[in-house]
Amino acid sequence: MARSLLPSVNREAARAGRVAIHRAHRRQFRVEMNRLVRDPESFDERAGFDAQPVVDIRQLMGHRRSGDKVAPFIRWATARARSIPRESRLSHIRALVPRGLIGDHALAHIREREEFQSPEEVERRRARRSSHQRSFLLDRGEQATLLHALLHAPGGHRVFNQWLKARHLLHSRQELKGWHCTCVPRCRIPSRLDAALPPARLLLGAHDVLPFLAAIWGPEGESRKRRRTPLDSPRSTVNTFLRAFKQCRGDVLATARVLGLAPPLPD
Repeated sequence: MARSLLPSVNREAARAGRVAIHRAHRRQFRVEMNRLVRDPESFDERAGFDAQPVVDIRQLMGHRRSGDKVAPFIRWATARARSIPRESRLSHIRALVPRGLIGDHALAHIREREEFQSPEEVERRRARRSSHQRSFLLDRGEQATLLHALLHAPGGHRVFNQWLKARHLLHSRQELKGWHCTCVPRCRIPSRLDAALPPARLLLGAHDVLPFLAAIWGPEGESRKRRRTPLDSPRSTVNTFLRAFKQCRGDVLATARVLGLAPPLPD
């Protein structure tokens, strides 16, 4: 069963994502250094020059691991350990799987499941996961403040909607991968694929900040139940841009460079 775990189908996307994360981190560092060269008085000890993109890398690792074929192994391990106390289930499965990389890989997928953890471990992991989620996601009120500041910055509205369109197009194409139209057999014309994509939810202006966030976050009671935010969700897309905008201290041009967007055109 341990050998039945197939490699992740997200390997190529994970490698490309890791390169993009580190490239954006280096670009942001260069932007901050250029700012200091131009204005040494703006130096701030809390600028975070030694910070690492730990949160982004962990999210990327979770996305890669979610592509492994693990359901048959998890069902088998759960059935074999059902009659054993929860504190001893993991050690019991460890004795059944082969030693080495294959066995460690298999155990890594069940070690995070609550069925193989003691009640104390479950509570600790829930509290730690909630803390990590709060550190990654900006508060809804802070997002509203940043959006208002972004709308007052030259070119901010245009760059933000450009980011929303680009990410929406990328994720929608991934969801519709393999889709083909029915005009002729086996037709895979890209223009027809783009025409089938649903429109992106854009920010219309200052009057639309609160309705925009309500559409992105969903109902308040339901948003609190979500413990994880997928990388391709609109909420994560907005959060990524606003985090970069905040780290660049409201500089739209620097934010565009960090995220790999075209610089804003002069109004």
